[in-house]
Parts: sequence; C-alpha cells; structure tokens
Amino acid sequence: MERAHATVVGTFHYGQRQNYVRPIDDRIKMDVIIAEGDEVVPEQTEASSRLSQDRVIGSEASRRPWEDLEGVVVDCEITDWPTATKNPRGRVVEVIGYEDDFGVDVEIIIRKHHLPHHFPPPVIAEARAISAQIPPAEVTRRRDFRDLPIVTIDGETARDFDDAVLVRKLAGGNYELQVHIADVAHYVRPGMDIDREAEIRGTSVYFPDRAIPMLPIELSTDICSLRPQVDRLVMSCIMQLDERGEIRSYEIMPGILRSAERMTYSAVQLVLDGDAEAAGVTRRWSRIFCSCRSLPRS
Repeated sequence: MERAHATVVGTFHYGQRQNYVRPIDDRIKMDVIIAEGDEVVPEQTEASSRLSQDRVIGSEASRRPWEDLEGVVVDCEITDWPTATKNPRGRVVEVIGYEDDFGVDVEIIIRKHHLPHHFPPPVIAEARAISAQIPPAEVTRRRDFRDLPIVTIDGETARDFDDAVLVRKLAGGNYELQVHIADVAHYVRPGMDIDREAEIRGTSVYFPDRAIPMLPIELSTDICSLRPQVDRLVMSCIMQLDERGEIRSYEIMPGILRSAERMTYSAVQLVLDGDAEAAGVTRRWSRIFCSCRSLPRS
C-alpha cells in the first residue's frame, strides 16, 4: 500500500561516474545513487537548535567536522524508486557524522527505524503556552497530599519523574500504599497538537545516553515531572495491602503533591541493605524516614 522506507540512512561515497549512499541496513541491498548537487544540504543550524527540544538525558552526538562527505553517514530521501535493473536515486537531507563518532550510532538507529524525533513547531508552541501555575480552584477540588513525605525513586540518569510513592503500616497490621502519577491528561487534552503527536509516537524511546520523549520537554521534564519541593498535579491511587501484599481495597482520585525527595534505586537499596557507605544518604533522608514513622496509623 505504501513504501516502507521513504528515507534511507547510509554512508556517502564519491564515485568516478556517480556518487552514492551505501545503506546501513542488511535488508536494503542496492546503493542509492545521488546526482551531482543532491548531496548538498542547507546549513543544519536550525536542526541543531531543535535538539534540546527533541532529546533529553545526556549530551548529543559529538561529531568531528568534515571537509567533504566521503565516509560520512547521511540520511537520504528516495526520489526515484528502484526497479529490477535500476538502483534507487535520492538526495541527502541530513548529514549525521562519522559512524565511529560518539553518539552517532544512536542517531543512526533513530533514523534507521524511522522514529519520530523532531517535534513540529505547533507542538512546541502549544507546550510552551501551557502555564505551570496551578489555579486555586484546581487545588480545592483535589485531595491535598503536600504535607506527606512522598518521594520519587528513579535511576541516576533519569530526567523525568512521573511517579511517586509512600507506604506506611496501619493500625490493624495492613499497609497503606500510595502511588501518585503525574496528571498529564490535565494538560494534554484530546484534539491538541501535543495529543496527536503523542499518539503518533506512542511512547518515549530510551537509549543509553539520551531519550526521545513522547511529550515535549516542557511537559515531560518540567510541568509533568514530580520534581522535589514543587507542587504538581497527580492522579493518585491509595491502596490497602495485607501482609502478603494482596490488595484489599483501593481508591483513585485526583490529587496535588509536593515531592519530598528525588531518590535513586541504588541509594535506596544501600539504605535497605544497611550498607555503611550509604550513611551520607541516610543522614540526608533521615527527616523523611522519621516523618514516615510518625504518620498516624489510621
């Protein structure tokens, strides 16, 4: 019904008769012929300025400068499809860098699998127009969890904190577990450009040194991120568990919280293991653990 590869990422080479791009994909066997002049792309300053909007976690590809395109990885658009006797033809639309430069491997994967990695200008504009201020009326209609020692626990390199937890023992021997999820739906409504773009992406995509977020960073790492000591809107689930961890009851409601601390998996594990090396972490979090113990068992 439609072509699977409108663009192809590969290595550019100058030839005696014609220039070509050799695809970095074993499924594509034919080189893409690049006519004279079609290897020239506009200055990539605009694309470079968008990187902070389109990526999070870590720095971008560290690319060596190039004087010509020989051996440089490029993304090319197919302008003339192949036949049984004729190679496809195309034009270079983006210069990525040398294949062995740091970070270029990730950029190759992004384009090889055609992952949406640039937010359209209307999406960026819509995200930047969303106010981080929470109206008093919105606070009034939600359950207020801001006085509780609720924390986020994520990896060391995480930039977005979209869930937070609290657990305490109840008088009858059961436990109360609170799980709070950033209320994205309060800001992203059906029909918005952000909503349509999120539907196309489906999910955020994570790499070792960066991520392609499903939502613009104005939401994913700011307004919808449960950063410590900042008021944030959430959807909350309050569960009662027995000693075996079985859910006995639960309640879901809109809420507002103020995360007490940004914790990490490894540091929390050290505390649970009683590791002496975690003493510094323990002191830093002691006020939170103490406040958890002092919560009413009701």
